[in-house]
Amino acid sequence: MHISIFESTIHVTMPIKGLKCKSCKNKLEKALRVIPMVTKAVVDLTASTVTVMGNASPEEIACVIQCAGFRAPIILSRP
Repeated sequence: MHISIFESTIHVTMPIKGLKCKSCKNKLEKALRVIPMVTKAVVDLTASTVTVMGNASPEEIACVIQCAGFRAPIILSRP
């Protein structure tokens, strides 16, 4: 997983398992755009990654990915 900050917007790129087709790509992008703090979500089928831009936490993003039926890295919150 890669997290960077660009002009006060967080960019999170993480690997995704279970992506098989364009329909999966569209389903995941649509699910991620429902998160209020997400401004853009882009799935790369070839690399099996998703890049999410906005101010949503990586934990929130991973949760939505898993709820959509795909596998994302387990993210543990720090106290």
